[in-house]
Amino acid sequence: MPSQKFIDSVVEYFPKDQVYLDEVLVHALSLDASPFEPRAKMLVDVCSEGELQTLLSLAREHGAGLTFRGACTAINGQTVGEDVMVRFSGPAWTGIKVLDNGNFIWAQSMASGGSVNKALGPYGRIIGPDPGSISIATLGGMAANNSTGMCCTIEQNIFHTVKSMRVLFADGTLLDTADENSCAAFRKSHAELLDGLTDIRKRIMVNKELVEKIKRKYSIRNTSGYSMNAFTEFEDPLDILEHLMIGSEGTLGCILDVSLKTVVLEPCRATSLMLFPTLEDAIKAISVLSQEGALARAAELMDRITLKAVESFSTTPDIVRTLDDKACGVLLETQAKDEKILQERIDTILECLKDIPGLTDHKFVKDPEEYDRLWDMRRNTYPAFTGVGGPYDFTVTEDWCVPPEMLGEAAEVLQTLLEKYGFRGGIMGHAFHGNMHFILPVPLGDQAAVNNLKGLTDDIVDVMINHFEGSLKAEHGTGRSIAPYVAREWGPEIYSMMKELKALLDPQGILNPGVILNDDPDGHFKGLKQPWGLHESVDRCNGCGFCDSVCPTKEVGFAPRQRIYVKRTIARLHEQGDSERADHWEQVFRQYGLDICATDGLCQLRCPLAVDTASYMRYLRHENLSDFTKDTARRIGNNFSKAASMASMALSTGRAVEGLMGHGIISVMDSLSQKTVGQHVPDLVDMKLRGGSSTPPSKAKTSEQKVVYFPSCAVRTMGYDVDDGPGQKPLMDAAVELLNRAGYEVIFPEDMKNLCCGKAFETKGLSEEADRKSDELSKALLKATENGRWPVLCDTSPCLARMKKHLDKHLDLYEPIEFVQKFLVSKLNFIQLSKTVAVHPTCSTQAMGLTGNLVEVASMCADNVVLPEDINCCGFAGDKGFTHPEVNASALSTLSTQVASCKEGYSTSRTCESGLTLHSGKPYFNILYLLEESSRNN
Repeated sequence: MPSQKFIDSVVEYFPKDQVYLDEVLVHALSLDASPFEPRAKMLVDVCSEGELQTLLSLAREHGAGLTFRGACTAINGQTVGEDVMVRFSGPAWTGIKVLDNGNFIWAQSMASGGSVNKALGPYGRIIGPDPGSISIATLGGMAANNSTGMCCTIEQNIFHTVKSMRVLFADGTLLDTADENSCAAFRKSHAELLDGLTDIRKRIMVNKELVEKIKRKYSIRNTSGYSMNAFTEFEDPLDILEHLMIGSEGTLGCILDVSLKTVVLEPCRATSLMLFPTLEDAIKAISVLSQEGALARAAELMDRITLKAVESFSTTPDIVRTLDDKACGVLLETQAKDEKILQERIDTILECLKDIPGLTDHKFVKDPEEYDRLWDMRRNTYPAFTGVGGPYDFTVTEDWCVPPEMLGEAAEVLQTLLEKYGFRGGIMGHAFHGNMHFILPVPLGDQAAVNNLKGLTDDIVDVMINHFEGSLKAEHGTGRSIAPYVAREWGPEIYSMMKELKALLDPQGILNPGVILNDDPDGHFKGLKQPWGLHESVDRCNGCGFCDSVCPTKEVGFAPRQRIYVKRTIARLHEQGDSERADHWEQVFRQYGLDICATDGLCQLRCPLAVDTASYMRYLRHENLSDFTKDTARRIGNNFSKAASMASMALSTGRAVEGLMGHGIISVMDSLSQKTVGQHVPDLVDMKLRGGSSTPPSKAKTSEQKVVYFPSCAVRTMGYDVDDGPGQKPLMDAAVELLNRAGYEVIFPEDMKNLCCGKAFETKGLSEEADRKSDELSKALLKATENGRWPVLCDTSPCLARMKKHLDKHLDLYEPIEFVQKFLVSKLNFIQLSKTVAVHPTCSTQAMGLTGNLVEVASMCADNVVLPEDINCCGFAGDKGFTHPEVNASALSTLSTQVASCKEGYSTSRTCESGLTLHSGKPYFNILYLLEESSRNN
């Protein structure tokens, strides 16, 4: 526990909103993907290297432990923490620079592996590591764990491709190994440390058995303990130190940035899911291909239990669901620089395997979408096992490595041990590397099951060390899971050197205590998570964190897995009778988890198991509703036209007042509004927002081509406040002109002022009123379309997405992008206007798979279209831009710089457009405006 003096010092130096002491916030925000409960007592956000150095200085002064947090996708407890969790916040930690025409890349610690590879894409190169979580895992975390992955060879891992790094040590010294002056200064100031490293190296090098042991153990994948091969592969103590940082898991220093040598990504790829009658046959195939050298880049072994776990995925081929219990799969990939060589390799592979029994003819796919689907199936095997277990299970995985020629025997031993302890777990692995994993759901709240897991682990450790001479950790890092076994794997002499190394670099033991070196024999089974059944929509969550990156509240509140974790803890506290603590957790959850949630659903799209946190939040909101709130919603629904008219009038009045009295009045009104009703008053001028307009008449005469146009209630109540360009005329008018131009007679449903799709009610948990309004709309549209004879256009994608789910299936429903591509492209001539525009796909646009279509439509109308990177949900979320504007601001924090060259932006949701306008400094409009302008010459 950090001392009160330390806490007081941190609070005195750091801004209030960067320091977290509340138990709920600290545990939720430091949650990782491991089976261990968070342990930190305090969390601090650092926004600069200066702040990090200050925090480190205070930790030294008061003896507080610091744990550096990356994306928290690690599964072995590296980021559980003890005293203080450190988050790297803001843009100071995410820089990326491509060097030497892509041969090298420099990136800061919080840059994701996906972003790094995206930057390298134009150069035909990637970084060596390719872990399953690469899209969100940070480069600092990958370096700290020496991550590898499915295709990464030993020669391509970070240890062997690091060119230089900047690292901050426990004593506050910053070393830049690319800077000669920094290195010279460090040699002088830390001569004693470097002499200590040199001495360890001498003791190793004079002992032939130790040298051979280290070389043998690193001839295969190995991330158990510290990277002792640094002492055998390098002489200069600075080189040794630099490479010791790789795989040190934040226990020796904090990696600030890294420069890596990249590897070639061959442009032509082919993948095959090969199915064999038995595990033995699969191993034979892998062995044959291993002897052929570089024919294949990767071979992923998946036993029948593993294949069964992924059967529910849409990416899984149908044949997998028909296999018997002994079948086994190998996902094989080969690459080449051109199609001719690729086909030659495919032919050679098939020839090599012709005598090995297969369940089907082996077929390779070359289409990127097809082979990505196969690899997605493999990447998602870990979370898939959560779906196999029950709501009180946690999916546990471990990884080992054996010499590749012993893979078959090792797999059989693992299967035997799993059966011995009554576990039905899957076995898979990176076969060419001899790297295996088991994955199994375990009820961690059941002590008998935990005891069995400990027995299984002990037996596997024994056989790996004594029979296979393998690695207890191949790629996932030591963390806490294997720390108690490091001494047994390496022997007393090398283990004592590891402890000596830790003492040299961190004499106070303040960096990530308890990780890598832990003499507690039961440390790996203490403080385990207690999964808890909550609701069918979220019970399969295993906390992998794949969804974090798309959550608009991740910087200002909880991310999806954190929401689920907190609710599970609340349920457990109630079960244990700790109602006072449970009530506090619930109070914090409401502020940071429930009320702030955008319920956009993008997290479900990123989740391998489609865990639907948004639906769960709506369910909780519904459960928390009072009778008064439900009655109020019913009254609003019954008098919807009046409510919409009042909202429109309020916007027009507010805009007039702001225009008359200036921006200053907004801050005064906002402050008063927050104090009285807890609502924010938006800056209508900056949002370019005013009240709505009346429904226009259709100018076309009766036509054989008809379309029913349903403008959303947001469009009907929220107009655009602009003097020129798009938005001068109401959107409904522009839409009617566009449709008339294409020869359509436009029909509006009767009593449209009272109609609503129910989306506004749904997000607040008002499901009954939402469904009632949907039913009303469905009946009105059936009548307007003559029971589905005519297509329906809705100008707002989120509304249309709900309509597709809840309205009568006879209705042919379209949002703008779909409607244009199906009906208008053939009828109108769209001219590319000479301007640069931005586009924003709403959450619903993304969910419907129309992001690329939006870009295509915009590109018909403008000669340059910008789709900003890493802008997912805009965070406006219907009304969150008014009630929780910090969500909108956080979600769009990088938008303005990305659209600086744009004249304007386009989307398909009026509320989203308001927030986009506010935070980009560019006016955003509905895409129908751009289409209308582009087609005027028809």
